[in-house]
Amino acid sequence: MPTDLVAKLPRGQFIDLLSFLSSLGKEGPFKVPANRYGRRWLMQDGSTVYSRVDGSLPIEDMKGKVATLEIEVTTPGAIALRVDGWDGLRITRDDLKDNLRAERIVQDLPVGRYRFHFEVTGRRTQPLRVELLDFPELTGRAAPINR
Repeated sequence: MPTDLVAKLPRGQFIDLLSFLSSLGKEGPFKVPANRYGRRWLMQDGSTVYSRVDGSLPIEDMKGKVATLEIEVTTPGAIALRVDGWDGLRITRDDLKDNLRAERIVQDLPVGRYRFHFEVTGRRTQPLRVELLDFPELTGRAAPINR
């Protein structure tokens, strides 16, 4: 960062910057939640987009596109994904054509990497947010690939 960058800020913007920096890591809108949200999305045009701090992908970033979330299964067994509001979405896994329309998707998967595809099919206005869930009765373990 240039040394005089902050010096050129008007007083109000400087105070806003300090307020923002001092709130990072504390409870509030700028704290990254501990939830295991999908944060990196591969778009059908080859680009990569990232979700917001709260784990949501704005619907504007998806219009007319398919967003793909990759997960890595490290322990074979049942894996659960929660989709916030599945109305207006077509959800598929890898090359399978079945529409996985549900708020909670449970799949029995062996170790490996998998891709879940989310396509806007209707008048969806709600952002997309997908979370990997842990339940005691689920035998599998997985993590979103967010790097």
